[in-house]
Amino acid sequence: MTTETFVTAGQAIWTCPTGVSTVAFALWGGGGGGGGNAVASDGGGGGAAGGYGQFATYTVVAGSLYTYNVGTGGPGVTSAAGTAGGVTWWRDATTFQVPGGTAGKV
Repeated sequence: MTTETFVTAGQAIWTCPTGVSTVAFALWGGGGGGGGNAVASDGGGGGAAGGYGQFATYTVVAGSLYTYNVGTGGPGVTSAAGTAGGVTWWRDATTFQVPGGTAGKV
């Protein structure tokens, strides 16, 4: 069994290799960024982890192109709420997706 890992945020295309007819995959959404508070003694909340999902057997066609997206982690900030993490998906945003984590609060 061959394992491929995609960690670079953004949309890309995977070409199904010759001889492959099914794949199994796991997806993680981007984590939410932590919030910050302007008062030094009162920190902001941490961002939530991104969602997780897996698919045990997905039928593919050798030589076909499959689009996927790796969700971006939300940046942490100071004196404001953080930024939510990005959605990770396979094929398109409706076929199989997991949400990004929610942002940390002030």
